[in-house]
Amino acid sequence: MHIFSMTCKVDSVLDLFSAVEGRRTAVKWFKEHHISKVYLETYRHKRYAGAELLRIVKDDFTAAGLEVAACITTTQMSKRVATWGITTCFTDPAAHDFLQEVVKRTASVFDLIILDDFFFSSCICSFCEKDRNGRTWGDFRTDLLLNIARERVLLPARAVNKDVKLIIKYPLWYEGYYRVGYDVLRETELFDYTWVGTETREPDSGAAGRRPQTSASWIQAWMNDVSKGKCGGAWYDPIDTKPETFLEQARQSIIGGARESLLHCYDYLATRTPGLAIHGKDLEIKNGLADAEVFRNEANSLQVLAETLSEMQPYGILLPKKANDDSEKEAYLPSFAGMLGIPVVASASLKNSDAVFLGAQAGNFNGIDSYIENALRENKSLVVTSNFLNMIKADLCKKLLSSCKVVQDDGEKVCVNDINESLTVLHCPSDLWDLMSLQQDELDRMRNKLLKPFRIEFFAPSRVSLHLFKSENSLCEIIENFNDFPVSVCLKFNGKTKLVRSLKLVLPKKQSATLAETDASYSVKLKPRSMALLSAIV
Repeated sequence: MHIFSMTCKVDSVLDLFSAVEGRRTAVKWFKEHHISKVYLETYRHKRYAGAELLRIVKDDFTAAGLEVAACITTTQMSKRVATWGITTCFTDPAAHDFLQEVVKRTASVFDLIILDDFFFSSCICSFCEKDRNGRTWGDFRTDLLLNIARERVLLPARAVNKDVKLIIKYPLWYEGYYRVGYDVLRETELFDYTWVGTETREPDSGAAGRRPQTSASWIQAWMNDVSKGKCGGAWYDPIDTKPETFLEQARQSIIGGARESLLHCYDYLATRTPGLAIHGKDLEIKNGLADAEVFRNEANSLQVLAETLSEMQPYGILLPKKANDDSEKEAYLPSFAGMLGIPVVASASLKNSDAVFLGAQAGNFNGIDSYIENALRENKSLVVTSNFLNMIKADLCKKLLSSCKVVQDDGEKVCVNDINESLTVLHCPSDLWDLMSLQQDELDRMRNKLLKPFRIEFFAPSRVSLHLFKSENSLCEIIENFNDFPVSVCLKFNGKTKLVRSLKLVLPKKQSATLAETDASYSVKLKPRSMALLSAIV
């Protein structure tokens, strides 16, 4: 069964859960909202809970049938102020001592601890500059934080509690990991588990990064691949989200392969009035209570979605991104592929695949030239971006492109170049949201060239995603409409064996979708901001 869990900030632990009535109210709310596991925050923003109170709250919640773990948010731990005020200057020795104290106190009470995604450094103070000693910021910070994690987090925690397990949580902004000190390869080896933020928030929110909703499924799947089974799940919140967006975070996290959905947090979803401003007032929680209510209504259906996918594997177009390699050009392109209805399979390596989408995120892989040459020789279905082509040296690729004009302009125009029956060059605009302006016929043509090896065609406008799953005895297709208007899409299956599709699940539950079959083609009509799952028995 999929686990729905929730963090409780240290403010709630201190100000609400210190009273019996506050704990009773919380337990009632958790059960009403399908929460079976809670993470009690022990420190954040210079507030920390003592071990005695933590034990009382943990024991009460455990007695009520909840699983209880801990969370540490590593903000404002240094005596000197970091460049971004709420973070920590991790070259300050005082921060190391304070972090170790918080970790030891937490490990004395809990067997599972998650580090919130503030375990990074963006500080460029004179002390950090001196210690950097000419290295890149990424190299300096990853070495610094890896050593702190080993010496000040993991070793002290395990010395206090030999059974403790520690999780490092990564944020959604995967194109900035390395430069701020996240080394996803070495940290994955060091920590017991990883976690990933799938908090896409409103797609038009500048403060939240204008992330597309399909960021959640892609980063969840990519982190699953990086972590090699260690990724425990997803983390999302109601910050800058309307109710429909909050649910899209939930669905896409499960589609991406999350085994547990960690909702952040009780403070935002259960106790706050609308309009709470956070992070220097650049982000707001306007709909926390409404988000919680729609989640409560959809939780059982989300369980059905998770159960359906639990024994299935995703398949489709490989979209690789090299770990510890932050892309500046085409940043976050993998997140946008899903919004174009391309059923991508996230990967941290160059796996063998019959169809591949290669952007700037793949340009620095070792062996990329031979990989692309082999794919071209074998006539595999490929979409490559013009920025990717500028990063490689493959002679065969250049030869194939010599007779075709590849658009190189000011970066503002979207252009799809059909090179041959299997190869397409996509010129991405500087604002990747402009990819959504592709005409449906162009989009269908590019997408269906990629889908040809799977004998599937998909006809849909932009902002409609398609995810493909299979097991030994079943297939399923998940279509989600992120548009604010209804859409009609078509799935065509060209295989020799005709399999009958049925409409197994529609979300939200109150919405309706229609499925019509015509000679191995299925027309699906979807309401705004809704999802449909089709299934077939093999």
